[in-house]
Amino acid sequence: MAVEIGWQAGTAGRSAVWLMDHGRWLRHLFELEASNEEARAIVEEWAEKTESVEEFLEMMHLEGFIDLETFRHLLAEHAPLRRIWDRLREFCRDAGDIGEYPVTQIIVVPHPFPHDPAQAVLPQEYVTAALQAWERHEAGHAEALRTPTLGIVLADVGILVGRRLGLSQDQAVHFADWLVGAITGWSMGHGNDRTILRLEEAASRAAYGEPHRQGRAFCTPGFWAAYRPAIPAVVSLLKEII
Repeated sequence: MAVEIGWQAGTAGRSAVWLMDHGRWLRHLFELEASNEEARAIVEEWAEKTESVEEFLEMMHLEGFIDLETFRHLLAEHAPLRRIWDRLREFCRDAGDIGEYPVTQIIVVPHPFPHDPAQAVLPQEYVTAALQAWERHEAGHAEALRTPTLGIVLADVGILVGRRLGLSQDQAVHFADWLVGAITGWSMGHGNDRTILRLEEAASRAAYGEPHRQGRAFCTPGFWAAYRPAIPAVVSLLKEII
């Protein structure tokens, strides 16, 4: 799997390297001297060889094209929700591996725009608030998971997670709604309450052996470990009923 990049005119006569997705320009990465054909060839070679944007950026740092500070900044900028994604990856592992952080599918912008359903285009202000809530949660304040903007962000990210677990787009929407409820306690209000109730019962049965003992990440001790068996149960039920 290669990293898709493109070239544009940069500043002061330099060439700018951009991250792309299916021919669409996503993000400016860094710039090179336009006359340095050897450097350009090295960049393109690593773009073909590497399997993730993170690996590509690491090689650009090792090749001397970006310094350590720029490398760290780019990682933070292009994968702002990495810690949340990594937690969900571990949480869902019993149902399958959702893979590395999807840099080209999670796009954070000042103002959302029409996009492919396979992408999550999120307002910067929502992401900032969600990350602040997640940091408080990681610091031991579980009630921070009740932050509404975190629920909104998780809803979009949860759809991508569902797709990575082999669900259709429609199934993934229900999965994301259930996931938001399980983590934050919020309902996304999509008129699928009966479906969510069935998913909650299946999750409770898988986690605790009884259908009406619901776990919630913001108030249930040991939730993340106890509810791991719930993920394959929810995925299986969605494939059966949707």
